[in-house]
Amino acid sequence: MDKIDVFKNSKMKIMYSSPSRIISWITIVLVIIVSFFIISISYRYNTYIEVISYVNINEKYNIRGIIEKKDMPIKKNYKLYIEGKRYEYEIVDIKEYDNYYELFIKCKVDKNLLINNNLVTLNFIKNKTTLMNEIIKKLRKE
Repeated sequence: MDKIDVFKNSKMKIMYSSPSRIISWITIVLVIIVSFFIISISYRYNTYIEVISYVNINEKYNIRGIIEKKDMPIKKNYKLYIEGKRYEYEIVDIKEYDNYYELFIKCKVDKNLLINNNLVTLNFIKNKTTLMNEIIKKLRKE
């Protein structure tokens, strides 16, 4: 009978089994990271600004809203949604305070919303963006 060196065989098993496990885990992690990057670059979604406002019936405007300074650059090409319906709007006036802006918006809303001091939530839908663009913006701000 051949003499079997137990230590040599067990050493060979450990040497060959450990790197294959490490390589398989590294491969799995790399696949997950690459798939995250592909999804974050290709998936596009809408961002929006949410403004709490109230209806104030006036000749010049009919909605007054309060918006934080960080969300302020509202452009004309943004879409306005109130209660899930899209409306055309015009920003009549903007007043600046310490921590926020007050927007005076004129738009044709439904009659059931035109109750004086009625609270409504305005959603200004911005352009589509990707997750990678938002991550880059956050990193640049910090």
